Amino acid sequence: MSMSEFESNLHASDDDLPMQHQALPDDFSEDDIEFAQELGVLFSPEKEEMPPSFVQTLLEPENPRFQPVEHGFELKTRARVFRQLKLQRRLFHPQPAFAQLYPVRRSLAALVAAVMLFMLVTMVVTSNSFAAGMVYLLSGPHSGVVQFYAYPAPAHQSQAEQPAPVQETSPPRLSLLEMQQNLNFQVHWPSYLPAHYSVDSVNLYKGSENVWTDGPIMQLVCTLSLPGVQPHGTGNIIILELKPMGDGKVLQGVAINSSHQIKIGSNGEPGLVVNGQWHSINKTTHTWVDNGSVELIYERNGIIFWIQGDQRDGIDKDGKVLAEIATSLTPLDVSRIAHMSRFDGLQQSADDLGFTYVGDIYDSDILIVPDPDKPITPARSTMHLS
Repeated sequence: MSMSEFESNLHASDDDLPMQHQALPDDFSEDDIEFAQELGVLFSPEKEEMPPSFVQTLLEPENPRFQPVEHGFELKTRARVFRQLKLQRRLFHPQPAFAQLYPVRRSLAALVAAVMLFMLVTMVVTSNSFAAGMVYLLSGPHSGVVQFYAYPAPAHQSQAEQPAPVQETSPPRLSLLEMQQNLNFQVHWPSYLPAHYSVDSVNLYKGSENVWTDGPIMQLVCTLSLPGVQPHGTGNIIILELKPMGDGKVLQGVAINSSHQIKIGSNGEPGLVVNGQWHSINKTTHTWVDNGSVELIYERNGIIFWIQGDQRDGIDKDGKVLAEIATSLTPLDVSRIAHMSRFDGLQQSADDLGFTYVGDIYDSDILIVPDPDKPITPARSTMHLS
């Protein structure tokens, strides 16, 4: 049938349509009826004009392949495949709702867990410090400071238990060799001092309360001497050298925000600069006063050094001048100097260097805090820094 015949049949009257007198299903819509009429125009079963594969289409529903499958066929097929491949029925475990919304990689989750654990351990270890308002700053494995918001309450001790001051009218004088024999470390001597400063005397401190040091403490007193000029401050630079007891720490107690870190020398040796001192108002009350005192705390080869000066006498607040003195401190060859007729480090002769053995001094402005790792009994030193 040509297209002209098809178009002419489509425009034929309703009486001429072959499907007009054939019964159609009741559920046929207008589109279905129109489509059936078009098929009736194109093909005529009476004349054996069949559509392509008409017979095969009628016979296909009898083929088992095209029959509807039974209920649960998919589940049975999946179970049979998993059983033959020896796989687990559930390859992926269901995730919680929050995990589906916020997928997180395992490495990130492990990192977060490790950080939380570290924070928890740190809080447990330092809980006492936080409660007391303390901040630790270390200038070496055995030295540093502890910053307080307020002067800590002294340990309970009755008046009867407190040691009485020892008054010595004429403390014994020692030679340079005897001084070194009393110390458990080699004496260090400064090769640099600011202009018009010189070493005036050397003292040894050793008392019953100094159990946090291994042996005596050596003190070098450097005096500002300028003819006709009076010092505006203390006029002294004090150098203390001490060795801690065992593996313990010797920590000074200072006010909060009164200390900062500094680097000493070309190798960047760590140190701490403290500005101010505790001032005693009465027997139980202390306050921190920025009175111009500058102190440098650092450690070298197991020896702790405290160098103190006064801003009013030319010592800068940042501790740079004290750092230069610390850089110049070198071990002293006592055996060689002991045979010299004169020692340039002191104004006195070698036979009368002025080394003095001093007992306890209970007028103390230094607060020694117990080592948190290895607590010590005394809470305060027996020295006085000018």
